[in-house]
Amino acid sequence: MEMQKGKGGAAGGGGGKLLLSTLLDAKDELEERLERCVGIVTSLTNGLSEREANDALNAHICKGTPQHEEICLGLFTLVLTEPTQAQKCYRDLALVSRDGMNIVLNKINQILMEKYLKLQDTCRTQLMWLLRELVKSGVLGADGVCMTFMKQIAGGDVTAKNIWLAENVLEILTEQREWVLKSSLLIAMAVYTYLRLIVDHHGTAPLQALRQKEVDFCISLLRERFMDCFMIGRDLVRLLQNVARIPEFEQLWKDIIHNPQVLSTQFTGVLQLLQSRTSRKFLACRLTPDMETKLLFMTSRVRFGQQKRYQDWFQRLYLSTPDSQSLRCDLIRYICGVVHPSNEVLSSDILPRWAIIGWLLTTCTPWLCCALDPLGSAFPASPSSSSRPFALRAVQILDASKSNVAASNAKLALFYDWLFFNPEKDSIMNIEPAILVMHHSMKPHPAITATLLDFMCRIIPNFYPPLEAHVRQGVFNSLTHIVEKRVLAHLAPLFDNPKLDKELRAMLREKFPEFCSSPSPPIEVKIEEPVSMEMDNHMSDKDDSCYDNAEAAFSDDEEDLNSKGKKREFRFHPIKETIVEEPVDITPFLDQLDESLKDKVLQLQKGSDTEAQCEVMQEIVDQVLEEDFDSEQLSVLASCLQELFKAHFRGEVLPEEITEESLEESVGKPLYLIFRNLCQMQEDNSGFSLLLDLLSELYQKQPKIGYHLLYYLKASKAAAGKMNLYESFAQATQLGDLHTCLMMDMKACQEDDVRLLCYLTPSIYTEFPDETLRSGELLNMIVAVIDSAQLQELVCHVMMGNLVMFRKDSVLNILIQSLDWETFEQYCTWQLFLAHSIPLEAIIPILQHLKYKEHPEALSCLLLQLRREKPSEEMVKMVLSRPCHPDDQFTTSILRHWGLKHDDLLAEHIKALLIKNNSLPRKRQSLRSSSSKLAQLTLEQILEHLDSLRLNLANTKQNFFSQTPILQALQHVQASCDEAHKMKFSDLFSLAEEYEDSSSKPPHSVFPPISPPPPPRRHRCADFQTRDVNKGVSTKGWG
Repeated sequence: MEMQKGKGGAAGGGGGKLLLSTLLDAKDELEERLERCVGIVTSLTNGLSEREANDALNAHICKGTPQHEEICLGLFTLVLTEPTQAQKCYRDLALVSRDGMNIVLNKINQILMEKYLKLQDTCRTQLMWLLRELVKSGVLGADGVCMTFMKQIAGGDVTAKNIWLAENVLEILTEQREWVLKSSLLIAMAVYTYLRLIVDHHGTAPLQALRQKEVDFCISLLRERFMDCFMIGRDLVRLLQNVARIPEFEQLWKDIIHNPQVLSTQFTGVLQLLQSRTSRKFLACRLTPDMETKLLFMTSRVRFGQQKRYQDWFQRLYLSTPDSQSLRCDLIRYICGVVHPSNEVLSSDILPRWAIIGWLLTTCTPWLCCALDPLGSAFPASPSSSSRPFALRAVQILDASKSNVAASNAKLALFYDWLFFNPEKDSIMNIEPAILVMHHSMKPHPAITATLLDFMCRIIPNFYPPLEAHVRQGVFNSLTHIVEKRVLAHLAPLFDNPKLDKELRAMLREKFPEFCSSPSPPIEVKIEEPVSMEMDNHMSDKDDSCYDNAEAAFSDDEEDLNSKGKKREFRFHPIKETIVEEPVDITPFLDQLDESLKDKVLQLQKGSDTEAQCEVMQEIVDQVLEEDFDSEQLSVLASCLQELFKAHFRGEVLPEEITEESLEESVGKPLYLIFRNLCQMQEDNSGFSLLLDLLSELYQKQPKIGYHLLYYLKASKAAAGKMNLYESFAQATQLGDLHTCLMMDMKACQEDDVRLLCYLTPSIYTEFPDETLRSGELLNMIVAVIDSAQLQELVCHVMMGNLVMFRKDSVLNILIQSLDWETFEQYCTWQLFLAHSIPLEAIIPILQHLKYKEHPEALSCLLLQLRREKPSEEMVKMVLSRPCHPDDQFTTSILRHWGLKHDDLLAEHIKALLIKNNSLPRKRQSLRSSSSKLAQLTLEQILEHLDSLRLNLANTKQNFFSQTPILQALQHVQASCDEAHKMKFSDLFSLAEEYEDSSSKPPHSVFPPISPPPPPRRHRCADFQTRDVNKGVSTKGWG
């Protein structure tokens, strides 16, 4: 089917045969290259018969790989630009291609991802024709091209070109059904794509006809290959909810809920599907490459506060029509599930995800109206609730407009991962945006926060009543994980905020008492026995309304009430999550193992105790080390071990009480036998590399194995002095890099077990100094999670010589990095630094980076350390080089302290700096040698700080400014400075004038003077105090 002008939009355009362009556009490099390839093919085949042309092409290809690529790309381009020759060129291409069309497939994907919007209409039509031919020929990799085509079908877009694309891809998938059924991923991707598109296709007769084709296609695949579609995960349910009113899907819903075995014997019900996380590749497939590029640009390059024009630009392109409102759900799911910024981006001023989602939500026209009932479309109702039993639940909102539905569905998309959240399987990044939208909207837009909180409460009983208990647990898990991961330190300020109305706050206290502050002063709580944690457990509205009694306990040392009747302060112990062990199924892997290995794995599965499992595990390791072992089985074996020993990777690794016996017991796990055998081998042993390969396969399937290896090497006596084995392990992994592997493993350890992180820290810093001391990456991981007791423990390790966390050559850079960290993290960093014996001169240049409003933590720590030091000239120089600001008291405070403790030394340094800066030409000041290239000390800066110090000392008896070096320096500066400076610092220079007057008077004694008479200090202080009063300068409060 060709894309006609009426059907496909504006035909043709300016530019070459391949791409549209304007006179202002530069020639596209890809198009130029493809045209050169066409020229080569044309020059080789002009005037020749078909056989001669084929021989000429083959002869050229034989010259080498570049020539092969030229001919393939030339014929490919002719297929796109010359429809009349397409059949012949494709035949030639199939004959001459020697890589299974790989070059052509890659180029098609590149054009689809990067150039599709600029393609001429003829080329789009031919590209679709070429896809059809590739599929007919069964070319390996054509399914990937087909999925890239589907990615270009935009959601919420019913323009002619987009409908043409959706219709033609569907035709190919329908006609070549047998080919489609060979690829599980293609089945799932096609169902996900067209289930989403069905919602947009309604109204006109052509759209209704297309919609029916899409319905038939999706239903047939869902019924015949349901377990292939199952890989989509919980978002399959979300899409099926949106189409549940269509008769074919109503019947499907009946089977899903009441008779799941009809669809597949492996399918147990809708809960199984809802507990399965949706892979990011499905969430990403519903955004076109152009949308994806623009979103990624906003989340990685645009600064917060400068996003409006980019958002307007995006809205103008993709969200400006009523039909496009359904796209908001796709965007929100993509941002939550795919855009996971690095820690560096999260700590920067780049536009955060929550801000984009807040914009997407609030630009739905009836956004706030939907707060009346935020549930949008929820789950199909039970058969007894409606004459149409499996239609979507009716929603009572203001009207049934598309925008209302879009707003409701957008909220569901935002909270969707919350409903069945499992910390073991789901990522904190998927649930973080929703809580941050609510948190950051509370002050400027409390109505938005209220709407989302209301939705969160109401979705629990309304999403699907039979699964209410599971939804409640999922939301509870989400909130618990948010607090544990310190996304928000506490939820009470959000849930019990005075800006929320009383009804909503009461509902939040009822639904989530564990996270709300107490509505009344706490009174004595008696806990007689722990209450089992039931999903529908309702807490008492009385004394313990703020706590969850499930496994709650209070510390024994706080039981006595104050005799004066003050309220008791309780220490609350967080609820321990109950882990439900699921039966391990390794059947799919067993058939791929040799019989002997298969038997041992089965023995391992049936092993009743650790000792028996260890014996079998040793036998498995011995078999792996045999000469005739097939190394291709390592991956399958790793999959089996990962499944069998899931329990190894749950809970805390480090014993509660650390003793030699408890450590040895903790490393006696069956899986650790691989580590033990590695430690007993020489690196040149062939078995050594085999075991590393096995660990590498395990690492791909279970990344926690990395920090478990580190723990074994630290804790086991058998591994004493073998920590370097970790480096061999890191190089054997796919990462292949010690630094990357180490940081990833320590990050995983930080997320799972902070005690273990602290236990490993001394060894990691000692054994891998080049990887740990050159940047602050590991240090930031540590200080982000430790508490005060763990900080004190690390400080002790440093002072006992067991731990070195800073090196003189890199400490400055690390401290500069730490300026962007949280307050407690910075204080921890400075405490650890001060525990080292690094001279303060090594880090004093950091002063050039510190701003008094932005870096109070570093300034206060540095100030307290400087007061313990004798001032050196470099220190004084750095202190004086800070900009002088009335609110920044740092320089004045330390100068005042030094003036009291080391007045003579400080005076000499200031004199030297004044004379040096006064005599240096202004244009060469930036070239002065200094330990900091940022130091830009000027004469005016010194005088400003000295004048501030003079005012500060005005009401004291301190005689700092009566010292000879200071007065001599001021006299020297006054003699050469301009009139503007003399006027600005007249009070300061007047001290020098008095010194000049007193030193020029002839001696009254006939005896030669032994030394100059001491200046009348008290008189001078009184004198310039009087001058300040006469000049109208109040000195009250400066002392």
